[in-house]
Amino acid sequence: DSGIPPRVARRIPVTQAIVGNLATSSLIGKELSETTDFLFFLETNDFAPQGKIGIVLIEKERDGTKEMEIIEVNPLSDAARSGVQSGDILVKIEDQAVMNMDDIKVVLMNKLVGDTVSIVVKRPLKDNGREERNLDVILIDPENIKPHP
Repeated sequence: DSGIPPRVARRIPVTQAIVGNLATSSLIGKELSETTDFLFFLETNDFAPQGKIGIVLIEKERDGTKEMEIIEVNPLSDAARSGVQSGDILVKIEDQAVMNMDDIKVVLMNKLVGDTVSIVVKRPLKDNGREERNLDVILIDPENIKPHP
């Protein structure tokens, strides 16, 4: 589909063509040749899973600054083994400041399961202060983590 509605194409001189993928088309033979101008064969690819830290975050604002609070840590993740705790504030990943989910997605975009990333978290203290901790975390594929039987 060219994205030009037929009613518009009738009013202006445009050339349209119908392109079909043989790998996913349910049409065959004459029906295919009568309805499709160009054909290609494109198989789907299975990509390696993107690595995840193993935490659940919410975006918060504190003193006019956005921050990412960790509200849950997957107990079977390396983040849990590295000492990440619920209530920690995620400050940096790979020396890149993170203030929202977009920042996190950009930093982790090319990271795979098994890669190690350095993170910085701030842990709230009883006196309302915060302690900064530098941790190394091995990224996981949450789909493949199974609890011990």
